[in-house]
Amino acid sequence: MSDDEKENPDPRRDGRGRYVKGVSGNLAGKPAGILNEATRIAAALLTARAPELMIAAIDRALAGRDAPLRYCLDRIIAPQRDQPVVFETSPQGDGPRDLAGAMALIAAAAAEGTINPSQAAILCRAFADHARGIETQERGKVQRLAADAPAIWNRMQLRACFALADGVREIRDEAGEVDPRIPDLCTPILRIGRVALGQLATLGDRAELILADEAFLADHPVPADHPPHPLAAEMSPLWRKLEQYLDDHMHQLEQAIEERFAAREAAGEPDPIYRSWIFQPIELRAALYGRST
Repeated sequence: MSDDEKENPDPRRDGRGRYVKGVSGNLAGKPAGILNEATRIAAALLTARAPELMIAAIDRALAGRDAPLRYCLDRIIAPQRDQPVVFETSPQGDGPRDLAGAMALIAAAAAEGTINPSQAAILCRAFADHARGIETQERGKVQRLAADAPAIWNRMQLRACFALADGVREIRDEAGEVDPRIPDLCTPILRIGRVALGQLATLGDRAELILADEAFLADHPVPADHPPHPLAAEMSPLWRKLEQYLDDHMHQLEQAIEERFAAREAAGEPDPIYRSWIFQPIELRAALYGRST
């Protein structure tokens, strides 16, 4: 064993008994934020006399002798490293239309000395973050649109199936009494309409959703490549078949319906059939259409 080890049995201390560099006598150390006794006393005294020091500072500043109190004022009022920046983003005050325009305005303001370079850098970062936020929102909107649009288009097709079936019901009630072929053509369409109404009820269809879907459809029409709803695809040929039959026999149907109505009226019997618009006289139909548009 060397003489140094005999004289210095504690390796944390040097030969003179002092702690060596990098080794503390208090391993836990002083807790962060703890002031020593002298600092606490000075802070308390300074805080207590703050109003008097402020008044004295103002008086001395007016007399041109503010230097002795500079230290006290710095303790009372922390130095302001950042100042507010008044920056017009456009001559009209309506803000830049894009990120490139904002950056150009910031660069011009920095070149003119309206703002300093560090403020220009902060503003550029702020506008860039804002632009990225808008881009993220727009991307999310496009994604939601892609996810929601097919469901909206399908709901609108189901509503169209029900509306068409409701009109076909009027045709069946109006013309079914005078032409036995009409009910056979209308029945499958009415069945599809009932199925469409059931599916809409399952989806929780309501007035607010209908209005929202109609507004969406006004801005986003159904694309040509969107597949038809199965019920709409089934109803379409059935409706064309009925429509063709009505076109081919409309004159006879109108005459038979008018004769039936006249016979009931002459007998004093009420007409129980709702007069469907399709069987109204052409003049009345034209007038109704003109008022609706």
